[in-house]
Amino acid sequence: IGVSHVHVYNVDLHSKEMQDALQAFREEDFITRHDWSDKASGGYTTRKTYEHAKWAAQTDCALRTRGIYDFALFSDIDEVAVGPSGSKTKYPDGHLAPAIDMCQEAWKNRKKV
Repeated sequence: IGVSHVHVYNVDLHSKEMQDALQAFREEDFITRHDWSDKASGGYTTRKTYEHAKWAAQTDCALRTRGIYDFALFSDIDEVAVGPSGSKTKYPDGHLAPAIDMCQEAWKNRKKV
């Protein structure tokens, strides 16, 4: 779908196996990992609710990437991006391309999606 970079806000997956799995992507500058642990956040990510921590991570990411990318997708681990069904396009149902095309067209015309 044209993803050029991913920011990972890591709250509690700090095992060696997880770090090793992400290392290849970091070496290609595809992933930026942010330590969002209790220690790194001064307790914010565990002292407050999950929604507070999620909001803070999304705000941090938006501010870090402002002016760098045209589009951003904020997603939790349990969310899956799926395109529309029943669209009369060359893409199969569920493909993200029609949704991306719609965003691109709205961006060109400076309309809201």
